[in-house]
Amino acid sequence: LAQPMFGLSIYGNLVVFRFALGIGVGGEYPLSAASTVENIDPDSSSKALATVMAGMTLGILLGPVVVIALGAAFGKHHDYVWRGAFGVGALMTLPLALLRWSHLRETDSFQAA
Repeated sequence: LAQPMFGLSIYGNLVVFRFALGIGVGGEYPLSAASTVENIDPDSSSKALATVMAGMTLGILLGPVVVIALGAAFGKHHDYVWRGAFGVGALMTLPLALLRWSHLRETDSFQAA
C-alpha cells in the first residue's frame, strides 16, 4: 500500500477505500444490534444494546483524535495519515472479529429454521 493502486491517484484510492469502509459499516450497525438483542437474555438486552451503540459512538468520536495524532506525527505526508487511520481501524477490528468468530453462536430461532 505504499503506492497508489488501481491506477488512481492517492485521493482516488481514498475514495475507493472509504466507499468500501462505508459498505462495511453500513452492514455492521444493524447486524450488531440484531445480534446483540438475539444473543442476550431479554431482561438485559436493552442494556447490552445501549452498550453496543455507545461503543460505536465512542469510536466515531475517537476517530478524529486518531487522525489528528497521525497528522501531528506525519505532517505533510497526507498519504501516511489516511492510510494509518485505516490501519488503526483494522488493528482494532481484528480482535473483535476473532472474538465473534470464536464465541458468537447462532440463535435458537435461526437454528430451528
